[in-house]
Amino acid sequence: MSVYIDSNIFLYVALRNPDFFKSCEQLLLKVQQQEILAITSVVTLCEVHYEVQKQLGIEAANLTVQSILSLPMTVVALDLHILSSALHQVKEHRLQTMDAVHYATALAFTTDTFYSYDKDFNRIEIPRKEP
Repeated sequence: MSVYIDSNIFLYVALRNPDFFKSCEQLLLKVQQQEILAITSVVTLCEVHYEVQKQLGIEAANLTVQSILSLPMTVVALDLHILSSALHQVKEHRLQTMDAVHYATALAFTTDTFYSYDKDFNRIEIPRKEP
């Protein structure tokens, strides 16, 4: 089973969100222990870096991205195939562009589950779950 992990999962851990920190941390621990095969996009790293830098500064943002990269998971580059699929998904599922990139990446790697707190992903074919 492979899963896609959306940006908000990493952000809730990095920013120690009081409501979601524990459940997100548990999911990432399963990734660390290789209990689940996880995939995310390089776009995730950009989004996480941007938000953490805004709230905690550049050093925290850099450390957060390095921490994500240390996990045994696949980080998928944005290529023209994924971008083309994403542009289709914007219209097909009424997604914002970056959300469509995440979804197109998950589709390209045939993931079984899409972990996110973003309810916009309820409109996609891959089941959305919260940790």
